Amino acid sequence: MPLERHEPAPVPPAREEDTPPRAERPAKIRDPSEGRVNINTADALELQRLPHVGPAIAQRILEYRKENGPFRSVDQLLEVRGIGEKYLARLRDLVEL
Repeated sequence: MPLERHEPAPVPPAREEDTPPRAERPAKIRDPSEGRVNINTADALELQRLPHVGPAIAQRILEYRKENGPFRSVDQLLEVRGIGEKYLARLRDLVEL
């Protein structure tokens, strides 16, 4: 018995009012008036408020701090896997010891 080929039913394009709103993420850009984040005392949520710092990088910063003790220099962030020179340049003015 030969198989019949069926074309899928066309799906009309979604209208803007039919599209549910995207879940909004908290703003990542810090207001300078909020002050700097202390990388020696901040928890994961505080670290994630920094631009480009998600859960993975925040966790690596915490693990580095646990294994090596407090940061003695902001430049030590370069020793955290996933943080390079460009990444650090974005964070430098937003963090403190």
